[in-house]
Amino acid sequence: MKMSIRGIQAAKRSLSTGTKAVIKDGVQRESLLLFKELINATPVDTGEAKESWRYNAASYDSAVISNSAEHIAHLNDGSSAQAPEYFIERTALRYGTAKGVIVEKRGR
Repeated sequence: MKMSIRGIQAAKRSLSTGTKAVIKDGVQRESLLLFKELINATPVDTGEAKESWRYNAASYDSAVISNSAEHIAHLNDGSSAQAPEYFIERTALRYGTAKGVIVEKRGR
């Protein structure tokens, strides 16, 4: 007896698309929560560091959160009494293990 099964490729594509959608929703939900938490955790003097946070959904399974303020690493080193030392890492690690650089030190 010979049996044919049709639609396997279409079913695989559908599952792949559905899986990617679920992953995307989860990644975006969690990364946006992290983004908002980082904004709230950032010490404020002039407001520049707090306003410099940016969010970019890079792909279905990743997001990039960045801060272009020149002094963000200095703040993260504990220069402000408003936030603990390494507040960025402490916040980020509550959401899992980061892939890539958490804080890149620039020349001062």
